[in-house]
Amino acid sequence: MKRPIITLLLFTIVLGLNAQKLMTNIEAYKQMLDQYELRKTEFQEVIPEFFIHCDTIANQELKEAVQFLIAYSPLSDLGNLDVDYFRRHAELALKTRYETPWGKDIPSDVFMHFVLPFRVNNENPDEARTVFQAEIMPRVDGMDIYNAALEVNHWCLEKVTYKSTDIRTSAPLATLKTAFGRCGEESTFTVAALRSVGIPSRQVYTPRWAHTDDNHAWVEVYVDGKWYFMGACEPAPELNMGWFAVPATRAIMMHTNTFGKYLGDEKTLRENDLFSQLNLLSNYAPTKNAKITVVDEVGKPLEGIDVDFMVYNYAEFYPFARFTTNENGQVEIETGFGDLLVWVTNAESYSWAELEADATDLEIVLPKEPIPFKSTHKDAKESLYDMVITPPTAGKVVVPETSKAEEHKKRMAQDNAIRAEYEATFPDSAELAEKYADDPNKEEIISYIMQSRGNYDEIIAFYIEAKIRYSEHKAIQILSQLSEKDLRDVPSNILINHMVFEKKYQAVFCNNSEFYIQYVLSPRIGYEMISPWRSVIQGFFKVNEIKKFRDHPLKLAEWFQENIELDNKNNYYRTPLFPESTLKLKKADYYSRNIAFVATCRSLGIPARLDQATNRAQYFDGQWNNAFPENEMLASPEQGTVIIKSLVENAKYYTHYTIAQLKDGRFRTLDYEYDGRLNHFPCTLNLDPGTYRMMTGNRQKDGSVLTRWSFFEVVAGQTITEYVVFNENTPESEILFKLQQSPCEGNWDSLGTDRDLYSPYRNTNENGLVMALINPETEPGKHFLSELQQHKEEFSLLETPVNLVMIKEFRYQEDLVSKWLALSDLPENTNWIIDAFGCFESDLKEVLSEGFELPLVLYMDKDKNVYFKSSGYAVNTVQMLMKTIRDIQ
Repeated sequence: MKRPIITLLLFTIVLGLNAQKLMTNIEAYKQMLDQYELRKTEFQEVIPEFFIHCDTIANQELKEAVQFLIAYSPLSDLGNLDVDYFRRHAELALKTRYETPWGKDIPSDVFMHFVLPFRVNNENPDEARTVFQAEIMPRVDGMDIYNAALEVNHWCLEKVTYKSTDIRTSAPLATLKTAFGRCGEESTFTVAALRSVGIPSRQVYTPRWAHTDDNHAWVEVYVDGKWYFMGACEPAPELNMGWFAVPATRAIMMHTNTFGKYLGDEKTLRENDLFSQLNLLSNYAPTKNAKITVVDEVGKPLEGIDVDFMVYNYAEFYPFARFTTNENGQVEIETGFGDLLVWVTNAESYSWAELEADATDLEIVLPKEPIPFKSTHKDAKESLYDMVITPPTAGKVVVPETSKAEEHKKRMAQDNAIRAEYEATFPDSAELAEKYADDPNKEEIISYIMQSRGNYDEIIAFYIEAKIRYSEHKAIQILSQLSEKDLRDVPSNILINHMVFEKKYQAVFCNNSEFYIQYVLSPRIGYEMISPWRSVIQGFFKVNEIKKFRDHPLKLAEWFQENIELDNKNNYYRTPLFPESTLKLKKADYYSRNIAFVATCRSLGIPARLDQATNRAQYFDGQWNNAFPENEMLASPEQGTVIIKSLVENAKYYTHYTIAQLKDGRFRTLDYEYDGRLNHFPCTLNLDPGTYRMMTGNRQKDGSVLTRWSFFEVVAGQTITEYVVFNENTPESEILFKLQQSPCEGNWDSLGTDRDLYSPYRNTNENGLVMALINPETEPGKHFLSELQQHKEEFSLLETPVNLVMIKEFRYQEDLVSKWLALSDLPENTNWIIDAFGCFESDLKEVLSEGFELPLVLYMDKDKNVYFKSSGYAVNTVQMLMKTIRDIQ
């Protein structure tokens, strides 16, 4: 009987392979079918409708498309979305293959990886493809794919511009409502728009810059067999044009993610059965192939050792790539010509070494036992460890020629005007002050509505319904717990859900109202998107279970350990599952599991939170307890106390220093980004026992960094004092160059109220002058202005004038000039000026042979000797500027 069964199975497989219509690569098609069947085996009990629906699709192209999405989507999409969503978006993607001039020319594998997927990065997918396709398709009708891509980017700028936001990535339709987003949101938005009309596109990320803090994301489009880049929501006259082209030459990594195993020509940084991460660095910067060999203490190569490649950024070494050594103890990577830290570990022992900029080979010895810090051990590491990290130098880029420059300027003005017209529909403060004149919560509700931008109708609707049916006071309490981004995208019905179902179970263990609001009432837990989890969770458990959990919250933690499987592979995009999705799938990644636990506690009236520094789930039963044990530690170990002091003023966490805990062979940074305590000294922290590293960074004007590590041990029940100490080997400020007086400086336009003409160098006093040539409409320009606003008070104390010089293109753009003239919260004695005839720009180009990228920020003394220069996009420019001014003064 076995032979007929085997024959039938082989016949079925061959029939399936022969039936393929959409995917032309047989190997890729077989891999997809295998992964789909694995997903069916794993999930058919919890989401059977996905597989029942997909297996009965008659159209073969559509069936393959839906199978592909189910096979490779991350866990969050399988849990948070329904199968109709998968089918609907597959249908819309396939539509573009037949209804666009370029659709039939897109190779199958490019379509599957860069048009079909509805997910771009770690956003929560929405109905953007439906909305965008209906609006953009008529705009690109009759165009070729090259010009269609340019046109889509103009449409994007009509809708969205740059502004920094928090870590949670807005979905495209939320970004549309808001009319702004950070670079990761702009690029997600732009890729969604391009894919909606069948133009293959992908988000390109440098995970961290090497020459400055932060990161950046942009877009690549596939046009006539070639990938081109573009700035997201930053239209240019041609493709392969963008302000980031020069900074990109200094990068150490560029990557993009895609569903499934990718069989294209690009190098693969890492891959598994579910996704591929492609290394695109060679498209932008000079590269080298580096080989790392890990050996034991007698020189024997070690297989199976983790090797992390790390770049300095935000006062930590960030791991941008991770590999496992082969049988020869080796790993290889294509990277840039900058200094890197290489960390090796087997989860118990560890070691590290610096991979210098020009080095291509490095051997690291991994000791059998981890070497202790600050001990009497004869081989103990020193308690202080200094390094100087040098980033890659800037390269030259080829800018495409264009005949569209003047036309492009007009289009940009039109794009900005269209977006401004939409933003003008948001309620203004005067209108709201009149509407809520007699409301007891006037100030609070006006503030929340103003912050909500294009989502104002949802916030207003929530407040109205709460006043009529429930409690306006409770509504304000809920709104007080939301982030600005929550206010910009949360629907009113979700907020009503939390208001209504919070009343079902009276809070336990709460000793005051603020505690209750923050740890029971609040729908905000971590960086997940808010969902209506409260009602679903309350209906999930039996009455006797709920009573048991409320009486003994530890029982709920035990239930999670027994019933929720930890799965850190399937949710590879790290978009958190909704809490109710975790309960449905009965599995989740570590972070989503912890969110679900906190949500369940709050749904049942038990105070709970994520620990701010470690993201561990905690519940309160008179004291805070860790819900889940880690590394065989007790769930709630007694902690030690660390008093942090600083030997320098104005040290900021994640700018100048970080603290990391040694765990499983790696130092993991404690996330105190939004904890203001660590920016004021002395500050006191309660930490779990263990080994810690304090790391400081002193970024120099050329982008290099002087780093210092210090190590300390935290012992339960004991108090120690640690100091923020910098590697202070900083060269004194010196004259970089001298500016000569421009022959046409009398033609400058001042933007003062009287609009008098005067020299840009006027305002210089004994404290010198800051001059910044800037295009405030670009992301680098906006970022510099934002830093000035953040440091307004500190900068004003320097009594140094700031002249913000708009490039000459602004001379006849009165609307834009008026917008920036109205910008508030800048340092005292800040002046806006227009470089009406380009004279200042000419002055600078005469003395600068290289490094001319906007914004160009200078500090000079009264004799026009320049001591500070920052060119192009950079983070913490204002802090480095203030340091130079203090040195000179």
